[in-house]
Amino acid sequence: MTASNLTVQGLLNWNGGTLAGGGSLAIANNGTLNLTNTGTLYLYGGLTNNGTVVMGTAGGAIALYGYDPVRISNNGLWLSQSDYGRQILNADGLTNKLFINTGTFRETGSGTTTFGWPFTTSGTIEQQSGSLDVQTWVGLNTLQGTMNGIGGTFASGSTLTIANNGTLNLTNTGTYYLFGGLTNTERW
Repeated sequence: MTASNLTVQGLLNWNGGTLAGGGSLAIANNGTLNLTNTGTLYLYGGLTNNGTVVMGTAGGAIALYGYDPVRISNNGLWLSQSDYGRQILNADGLTNKLFINTGTFRETGSGTTTFGWPFTTSGTIEQQSGSLDVQTWVGLNTLQGTMNGIGGTFASGSTLTIANNGTLNLTNTGTYYLFGGLTNTERW
């Protein structure tokens, strides 16, 4: 599929293949993008979610590969679900990728969501179950809600502030590298 500034105002089921063309895909306030088919998807360009993105399926794992200079801006609800892995991965080894969460990132199911490229949030993370593997935190981040982390790196110059309504659970199954700042405003 080639996107040249495409806006989804209803429902789009992206079942496989490549979103190419360097354009942008926008999900409107009343729109939904389903990434619920087991397999691999490839993203070039930008994805802006102002509605709902559903990633994951009860039937198996899904991977979303990004190619530079891809950007995902989640201003709505990003629902990461299922008991299998959901992965947002670097496809080309380059470093000009970013997942920006200013909305709500909600995880359900026992599986792990992996961010294989830089992630930043000023929105809400709602982890109802499962775990979150953010391999590289960048920018000024605020954790609102609950996060069960299994490893990652806080890049130089990045910060993570745990808000009064936030909880960060660092599991003992992963490795954490802190090159930035970590501030807890409520409790450890």
